[in-house]
Amino acid sequence: DKKYQLYKDYALSNNPYKVGDKISDVNKTIEIQQIKVHVSFGEAQCMYSGIQYNKNGKLSKRQDDCTIFQKYIIV
Repeated sequence: DKKYQLYKDYALSNNPYKVGDKISDVNKTIEIQQIKVHVSFGEAQCMYSGIQYNKNGKLSKRQDDCTIFQKYIIV
C-alpha cells in the first residue's frame, strides 16, 4: 500500500537509533535488536525490540515485553 510506505519512510527518516544501541523508557532499558514501524491513528513511529537490561546494566532475567516505542524514549 502506498500510504503505508509513506508512513514507513517518514518513521525511518526520523529514526536516530540503530541496531545495537541501548535505549530506555520509564520502565526498562533494552539493547535494540529489531526496528519496526508502528502506525496508529495516522501517526507513524519506530518500535524497538530487543534484550532487556536491569538498572545496574546487567542482563535481566525477565525478558517479557521488551518493546519500546520511539515517543516514550527518555533521552
